[in-house]
Amino acid sequence: MSGEVTVSWPTCDQEDCNGVRIDSGQCLAHAEDHDLDGALAQISQTGNIDARGVTISSALLGQILDAVPRNSEGRQQFADARFDRATFQGDAVFLGAIFQGDAVFLGAIFQGDAVFVEATFQSVAGFDDATFQGDAR
Repeated sequence: MSGEVTVSWPTCDQEDCNGVRIDSGQCLAHAEDHDLDGALAQISQTGNIDARGVTISSALLGQILDAVPRNSEGRQQFADARFDRATFQGDAVFLGAIFQGDAVFLGAIFQGDAVFVEATFQSVAGFDDATFQGDAR
C-alpha cells in the first residue's frame, strides 16, 4: 500500500493508527479512560513518556503535561520522552520543561506552534525530520 509507514514499535489496535501500544493494546489517544488514567499515573511516577506515533490533541497533551512530575520550582521534569512520529494537533507548549534523559521528536509533526522556551535538554534532543507548520520557539 502506498504511503504506509513502517514503525519499529508495537502499534495500537485501532485501524490505521501507528501510535505505540500501551498495556491495553491501544495508544494514549485511543485508550479507554481507565487505561489512560493508568498510563498517566505511570508517567507521573517515572517521568517517562512514550507517545511514538500518537496523534496528540491539545486535550491529551494537557493531560500528559499535567501528569509529568515537577521539580521544586514547578517545572515539568521528564526522564525519557519519546515522541517519534507523533502528531501534535494544537500548540505543543513545553515552556520551561526539563528533559533529563533523551528527548526524541524524530519525524514529529507540529501542526500548531512548538514552544520550548526556557526548556532544558540535559541529554540527547532529536528533532530530525520534524515538521513545524506553525512557529517554533
